Amino acid sequence: MKEIPASEIEQYLGLYPPLYQLVKNAYYEQGSLHAELIPFIYPFTTEDLDYITATQIHLFLSQLTYVLIGKCITDPEFTLLSKIVSYDDYSNKMHAGRLFFAKLEQTMKRVIYKKNMPIYAEMKILSARRVGKTGFCEVVFDMNEGACFGRLLLSHGVPDK
Repeated sequence: MKEIPASEIEQYLGLYPPLYQLVKNAYYEQGSLHAELIPFIYPFTTEDLDYITATQIHLFLSQLTYVLIGKCITDPEFTLLSKIVSYDDYSNKMHAGRLFFAKLEQTMKRVIYKKNMPIYAEMKILSARRVGKTGFCEVVFDMNEGACFGRLLLSHGVPDK
């Protein structure tokens, strides 16, 4: 696996303010991503919770996906996604909010406590296809060695008319 420079991660996460760019120390190889995640204060309760919530997991998954997809599209040795969407089109859709979780299957086997740092995640592309003008990509993920795992079906929306 090859380390992704912090500047490149920041580029993929440019949609988020720096305070909420939660992926660091990421490594990539042919459709797979391994990364460390930064926990953040849960803003929806009066007291911060000492564990990672489902809401936080979804934000982590969004950011991991942005990094993985961006990296895959620009990888000349992994052409599965670049055959479906260009990096410019992908980036435009990301900044326009036109990338979606079409399906999310998530299983929590153990609580992920914030004090038990670091938090690690793995993601891997399983398949990609285009149906009409819409692209789909199936991804599996694992956080903290089986504490939370599942599948995502990602989609980029039809271009605005």
